[in-house]
Amino acid sequence: MLLRGNWRGVSDSKTSFFAQTVERLLLDSANGKSVAITEKIQEMYNGDIDMQKLKLHLQMLPDVIKCSLLDGISIKKVTQVHSICQVLNENPTCKTLLSEVHKLLKLYYTIPVTTSSLKKN
Repeated sequence: MLLRGNWRGVSDSKTSFFAQTVERLLLDSANGKSVAITEKIQEMYNGDIDMQKLKLHLQMLPDVIKCSLLDGISIKKVTQVHSICQVLNENPTCKTLLSEVHKLLKLYYTIPVTTSSLKKN
């Protein structure tokens, strides 16, 4: 998982936990696991994402992944969110078909990676 290894030193643990939650939702969905959209995700993205459509699109995601090839190789298991992006980017129809997943990916990639504050001595 991308974030668990790289986010250990991040000072804003709430942001880190939220990003990991979104990442887990995407990866589990892509690999065909049954998932529930957490209340926190629903609260955060209410108005930006249609949650009913997102649930449906997450259920469709594994079939789109199975039918896709990355560098000519079929995908057996998705281990990085980037792989989902590659599949959607290689087929613009998939971006339309899974529009709410595409929106979630765009929002996921805009989550702040680090936070900092200025200290006066």
